[in-house]
Amino acid sequence: FDMDGVLSIPRSSWSVVHKALGTEKEARNFSNLFYAKKIDYATWTQLDVQLWKKKNLTAHLYTEIISSIPLRENLKVLTHLKAQKKNLTVVTAIISAGLASLAQRINRTTNGFFDAIYANKIVFNSKHGLIENAVVRVPHNKKGKILSSLKRKFRIDKTIAIGDGPSDKNMFEIADVGILFNPHNEDNINADVNFIIRENSLVALTDLLREILE
Repeated sequence: FDMDGVLSIPRSSWSVVHKALGTEKEARNFSNLFYAKKIDYATWTQLDVQLWKKKNLTAHLYTEIISSIPLRENLKVLTHLKAQKKNLTVVTAIISAGLASLAQRINRTTNGFFDAIYANKIVFNSKHGLIENAVVRVPHNKKGKILSSLKRKFRIDKTIAIGDGPSDKNMFEIADVGILFNPHNEDNINADVNFIIRENSLVALTDLLREILE
C-alpha cells in the first residue's frame, strides 16, 4: 500500500507539516527543483528539514500535526481481508515516501494490520525535543525495489501494489497486480495497472482485493 492519498486523505503528509508551520512557499520551490532534476531526493528532504529547524519544530508539535491528519474513512475494513483469508498467508506493507509517524498511527488504528512499514522518519533530539534530521527509507521512485525485497523476504507468490499516482509507477511495474486507487494523476501509468478505482472508498478497494485473493 502507498499511504498518502490512499490510507490517509492528504496527498502528501510532508505538505501537511509545511502548511502547519507556514513553510509551504519555500517547500514548493524545493519541490520544483527536484522535479526539474536540479537536486536529488536526499537533498530535497534535507532542505525541507532545514525549513522545519528554522521554525523550531518540536517532537510534541510534530506529533500533534500528525495526529490531526485525516485518515481514510472505513480504514478498519481492510482488516477483514486477513480475517476472511485464514487459508492464505496475506502479508501487508506500507511503502510510502510519506512520514513514518503517520504510517505508525495508521497501523495502530488498524490494530497492527500491516506486517511491514517503509516510510521516511523524522528524528528529534532526545534531550530538548527539537528536530534534528530525516532518515530516508523510501526515496522517490524506489518503491519497486522495496516491493521486490519484501517479495523475497516473505517468499510471496503474488504481489499486489496499490497507489494513487505516478510516484507508484515502478511499484506497479514490479507487482503481479496493480491497483490505481482514487488517482490524482494517471499520466504514463495506465499501462502498468490492472484495475482503476476512481473513487475514495476503501470498501470498494477491499471488495476488489477480496476478489483477487479468491
